[in-house]
Parts: sequence; C-alpha cells; structure tokens
Amino acid sequence: MVNPVLRPVAWVIRRFRYVESMVVGTGISSSYERYVSISSAIILVFLILSGILLYLVFLPRIGFWLAIAVSLYIVLLVLFPVSIALVVGAPSILYKNRRALLESKFMVLAIYLSVLLAGGMGVSQAFRELITRYRDELRYFSIELRLAGARINLGEPIDKVLDDVADITPSPSLRELFRALAAASRVGVPASEAVNTVITGYLDRYSLRLEKETSSLSVILDSYTTMAMVTPTIIGAMALLFAMTGGLGAYVQIMLFLSLGLLPLFSFATMVLADHIASRLRL
Repeated sequence: MVNPVLRPVAWVIRRFRYVESMVVGTGISSSYERYVSISSAIILVFLILSGILLYLVFLPRIGFWLAIAVSLYIVLLVLFPVSIALVVGAPSILYKNRRALLESKFMVLAIYLSVLLAGGMGVSQAFRELITRYRDELRYFSIELRLAGARINLGEPIDKVLDDVADITPSPSLRELFRALAAASRVGVPASEAVNTVITGYLDRYSLRLEKETSSLSVILDSYTTMAMVTPTIIGAMALLFAMTGGLGAYVQIMLFLSLGLLPLFSFATMVLADHIASRLRL
C-alpha cells in the first residue's frame, strides 16, 4: 500500500498505466507498485525542497505572500509536470534501448531453446535448463527467464506463463517466440516446430533490417567523406579571402575553431552513429 501522504502523486503516476509493462520489462523495479511508491516519495521530497528553496530566493525580493504564491505556482505547474514526465519517460527510454539489445541477441536464446526442444525436452523443462545451466550465456534475457522460471516452479500452466511474459518483454521477436510456444502448448503442436518458424521469420526480417541499416550507415559515411573533402577547399578559399583583406587574426580563429572544435566533434558524432547502427546488426 502507498503511504497516504504519497497517494495524490501516486494517483497521477498510475494514470499512465502503459508504463507498468515497461517497468517490469526493463527491470527498473521488481513490481509496478514498488516503482510508483518510490517515485512518489522522490517527487514529493523534490517538490517540498524546491518549494522551500524558491520561497527563500523570492522572499527578500517580493515579500511573504507573493513569494509563497510564486513558489507554489512554479512547483505545481512547472516542476510537478516535469517530474511526472521524467518518471513516466525514463522506463520508456530504457524499454526501447533494451528492445534493440534483445533483438540483436535473440538468435542466441532461440538456438539454445531449439536445441533443447529438439533433444526431447518439454517446454517447461527446457526453460528450467536455460535458467540454471545457461544463465551466463543468456544474461541479456534474465528478466524474462527469471519471471518465467519462478512461475513455472509455482506450477502455473506453461501457456499462461509464456503469454504473460510476452506482454512485458520489449523484444517483438521474443514476444512472438513466447506466444508461439504458448499456442503450441495449448494445441499440441511440437514446440520445436514453433521455434523454427519464429527463427525463420526473424531471419527474413533481419535481412530487410540489414539492408535498411546498411543504407543509413552508407549515408552517414558519405556525409563524413563529403565533409572531409570539402573542408580543405573551404579553408583554402578563406585563406585567400583573408589574405586579400588583411584579416589574418580572424582567419587564425576560424582555423582553430574548425581544427580543434567542429571537425573533431563531427568525427566523434559520425563514429558514435556508425557504431550504434553496427551494434543493431550484430547477431
């Protein structure tokens, strides 16, 4: 239960119910209620301290009552909405980042699971084996596997467990895998066939994503190459212009800005973007 003092803040956070699956799916908190409770406490303390600080800043300038009014206005209409936006937005950002990571590592889990099922294990037994024996290799999927394993050990039906875990995972491929296994368990289709079907679909999508990301990477590298080729021409033209006008000091300043500021920054940004795109293509 949330502390009565925190209930107004908690009520506002709970209005954004879609965040629940993101909180559990990113591992920010063990439960949505715990996340709401902790976030409400942090927001309330932040608002109180900010209100006191603002009051002390405005008091000598505008007087007692006006300082209270301005402080309350800023706290309630500026800081409070910003705090709620951060509490709601942080899980969404982490959820999207984890989605890209799980998508790139999906084949690792799918292959391990396919091998275990092909060896004659049932779905429940295969998941127990993944959790206990291959925990380090599958550490990226620890949230989903730990949740599935705990509920399987409690004796819950495997199809319900997999459907529920599919609802919280950020990875579309992993969600498809869990739901395919749940459906296979209900209708009696061999689980290995369901896994192989999902793997085939993933590889088909991967080829399309590879083409798209390669095109994006090509555009970024072409832009960098163009910048590298055009910059000396621009510098040479500027040198000639400033030599004619006598503005040597301004030319030196521009050269320093380009050499020590703009070009290294552009190179670093290109490297980061290229590495980010390449990381999404690793199987």
